[in-house]
Amino acid sequence: MPTIESTMSYLPMSNLLARAGGLLRRWKADSEGVAAVEFAMIVPIMAIMFIGAVELSQAITVDRRVSQVASATADLVARWSPPSGSGSTMGIPQSELTDITRVGGIIVSPTTGYR
Repeated sequence: MPTIESTMSYLPMSNLLARAGGLLRRWKADSEGVAAVEFAMIVPIMAIMFIGAVELSQAITVDRRVSQVASATADLVARWSPPSGSGSTMGIPQSELTDITRVGGIIVSPTTGYR
């Protein structure tokens, strides 16, 4: 009767290769977890796209508000005229410029109304 050791020594190499080939084919055919792997690959890209969209909308809002401030400031400066009877031709006084910059701050503030 042959022993286990003697049987192991006579296993042909082709039998081991066949077993390894079978394991490889089963591993290739196994599709469990594919959706989880695909999801893990897509999530970072989608997160970056979402954050980028939020940042882009905020940048557009800031650009719009800066344009509004520039337009309002230019309009107020262009409309300024010295009070009648003052005889001043020096330009816009500092107090008027301070008021105009306050208007710009109100336009830029995220809440509506006065502070």
